[in-house]
Amino acid sequence: INEEELTKLYDFDTAFFDLAEQIGRALDNVETTLNDEAGLPAAIRNLVTLARQATETFNRRYEVITGSEEK
Repeated sequence: INEEELTKLYDFDTAFFDLAEQIGRALDNVETTLNDEAGLPAAIRNLVTLARQATETFNRRYEVITGSEEK
């Protein structure tokens, strides 16, 4: 692994920690809005969006590790 790849991996790992915090807050928000017909769907959409971002970040990180990323 070269320095550029290591930097990319570090950036992905940092993004994961940030997303983990955001997902934690989003889960708290879902719990808070369980009895709110208007707020709950938005809270769930936000959580789903964050989960997709985490999956995309993981996939991009995997591509860097395996060398299968598009250049």
